Amino acid sequence: MKTLKLIGLLISILCTVSCSKNDDEDSRSDKDTEYSSIIVGSWYYENTTVDTYKQYVLLEFSGGGDCTRYEKQSNRQSWTTDGVKHYGEWETTEYRYSYRWEIDNEALHIYNYESSNWSTYPINMTSGMIQFTGACFTGAPFFIRGTQAPSF
Repeated sequence: MKTLKLIGLLISILCTVSCSKNDDEDSRSDKDTEYSSIIVGSWYYENTTVDTYKQYVLLEFSGGGDCTRYEKQSNRQSWTTDGVKHYGEWETTEYRYSYRWEIDNEALHIYNYESSNWSTYPINMTSGMIQFTGACFTGAPFFIRGTQAPSF
């Protein structure tokens, strides 16, 4: 009789633990779904204000948690001779990266496959634009929803 009571107690404990774990996962999934509707789609940023550097970044977030980052950069040298500024030829490079992403009410979390690391970027939403702050986004640029080809 004691054995049956002990087995019954163990089964009820296991059911309680497994049910509460699923509730937490469902809650997390609901939060991810709520906030992911904000970020899913394409976002771009372009900086052409510096006379020796241009940058274009396009981020494409899928509903399945994948992210593609396309980046185009142009650089050129400058020098001054006899008070006159001169410029070299533009050198352009293009990059494409694939990431995994998650979002919650605090930040965007991006997993870099190459470095096998998660990075966290606080997000600031402002009138149709999104600002990612973090090391790989110099100057905390505002990204605009949509796609637009680079102007350079």
